[in-house]
Amino acid sequence: MIYKTQDGQYDNRRRRRREYQRRRGWIGWLIALIIIGVVAYAVNYGYKYIKSDVEGTNGVDTPIIIDIPYEATSDMISELLEEYGIVANKFIFRNYLRFFYAKTPHFMYGPHELRSNMSYEEIIPVLEQPMLDLRETITLQFIDGWTTLRMGMYLEEMGICSIDEWLEACNDVYDVSFYEKISSNPEKFTKLEGFLFPDTYEFYEDVTQYEIVQKMLETFEEKILQDPVLSIQIELNNMSLEDIVRLASIVEKETGDLDEIYKVSSVFHNRLSKSSPLPSLQSCATQKYTVGVLDYYYIELRGFEGTPYEMEYAYDTYLCEGLMVGAICNPSKISISATLNPEDTPYYYFLMDDTGKTYYGTTYKEHQENINQMRAANAQVASGAGDMS
Repeated sequence: MIYKTQDGQYDNRRRRRREYQRRRGWIGWLIALIIIGVVAYAVNYGYKYIKSDVEGTNGVDTPIIIDIPYEATSDMISELLEEYGIVANKFIFRNYLRFFYAKTPHFMYGPHELRSNMSYEEIIPVLEQPMLDLRETITLQFIDGWTTLRMGMYLEEMGICSIDEWLEACNDVYDVSFYEKISSNPEKFTKLEGFLFPDTYEFYEDVTQYEIVQKMLETFEEKILQDPVLSIQIELNNMSLEDIVRLASIVEKETGDLDEIYKVSSVFHNRLSKSSPLPSLQSCATQKYTVGVLDYYYIELRGFEGTPYEMEYAYDTYLCEGLMVGAICNPSKISISATLNPEDTPYYYFLMDDTGKTYYGTTYKEHQENINQMRAANAQVASGAGDMS
């Protein structure tokens, strides 16, 4: 039973109850909206966090070397990547491997270079590659026209090998397509003289002389025999590959003037032709080789009384007819090109004065006249006449 103490008391109570229920409903909706907002924010944040880690967008481009242990599992690698800061979360990376990567990765042990700005799709292939070689490298520069002896002296200075170890390597067998085209004449100083392509090379510090020779032969093959123009010219030439290299070594040593090199080449081609009135090439460069290389090695370095006569005769083109037994240096690409593409000239003689001017002659009489002109020019240079400095 309800007793009223005053009019309208009951109605007021019902009215307050309805207002309370209405306010509580609004509070419920507000709480629900807040929860939804928090969940949405968390989902969005989580999505961006995962996306940034998968894509590597928050990383930096600083290289980091990470060493993968032998037989490491994906879980172990995930932990290492997180530890080194390559990935932000090991669980994300681990689950990416399990559920999203296209194939089962096969990681390689050893050091690998990674960056934290790399995506998972970039990280995984790097870890599947053979381990990074962390050995120090050295740069070796072999100059155009160097002989094998000069190369050996250089390598001895660099602490790679001794001169004799290098020369021994230059007489060894190598895996290149043209090796069988190189003669093994016992009168040769080194079998591979002429085929060791002069260039700048980078090797590991523990490189051997045999690895250097192999690389130089491979470079000769790449830059000469695989050159789209030179390869065709070599194939169509009447001379063998070794004869081309022999002649190119003379051209290399006889002139350093690129404007004259094709004309100088023509002089030796003319002397080698069947119609030549001269029986020998008479290249001063070959005589210098017998003294500066052969005599120096056998007398100065080895202590012999002299160079073996058969070898000296085979290299000196004032003594032997035609080409010498082997190349007298390792020629540049331009010298090989000039050998394959000589100018069409009637010349059988040439010489150069101390100013660098080259004189050409067809007959011995013209050559004698050029000698007189050369001597006059050299005398003028020696006296200082015309020197404006």
